[in-house]
Amino acid sequence: MANLDLLDRAIVSHIINDIEASEERDRKIENFDSWQVYSGNVKPYVQTVIETTRPKSCKGYTISDISFSKMIVDAKSKAYKEQPLR
Repeated sequence: MANLDLLDRAIVSHIINDIEASEERDRKIENFDSWQVYSGNVKPYVQTVIETTRPKSCKGYTISDISFSKMIVDAKSKAYKEQPLR
């Protein structure tokens, strides 16, 4: 890794511009939304989709806070259902 002089304003400015680039912002927003859904905060995202796809009947839907994505990720992340015998 190259030595960077973090006291040089030009280098720091370049690093900040890279961090604030649009693709980096978009990635961070997408990751934050995914984390929110995984954490159980599903309702605002589901409500937004329902309002855009069913604008006339969106008020009649009941939205549950069950996070199926968390259940699926947790189930797939386990290598063993039971502790292996050693």
